[in-house]
Amino acid sequence: MARLYVYMREYLNQSSMTPLPVVEFKLPRAAWICLQMIAVDLGNDKNPISLVDCEIEFTVRRRRYPVSDEDILFIKTIEDGITIDPENDGYFDITIPSEDLDIIAGTYWYDLKIVTADGEILRQPMGRFTLLV
Repeated sequence: MARLYVYMREYLNQSSMTPLPVVEFKLPRAAWICLQMIAVDLGNDKNPISLVDCEIEFTVRRRRYPVSDEDILFIKTIEDGITIDPENDGYFDITIPSEDLDIIAGTYWYDLKIVTADGEILRQPMGRFTLLV
């Protein structure tokens, strides 16, 4: 069973540091934002996870533990905002348009779920999504 770990791709090019998992995004208000990510398997020497024929869901919520669907601010999927790089295993981008960022500056919560082609469900631990002023 794979253990999902998601990194911002910019950290992979810095040989002097070990990449850290994404736990908190601190994002400026902008016309749109693109998060460049790579999903790796902690149980397999941090090898990238094949995203061929998978489903990915990135959800941002008002509360850490939502009480209702009204707590969901937005969801990005492969059909809406998530693009998989067919040339590189594990690489994907999450594009968040300005209409999704039309929320009050503050701290929200996100999670990431990947369902592999084999039906295995992998989850990134919940983290903070902070929208700056």
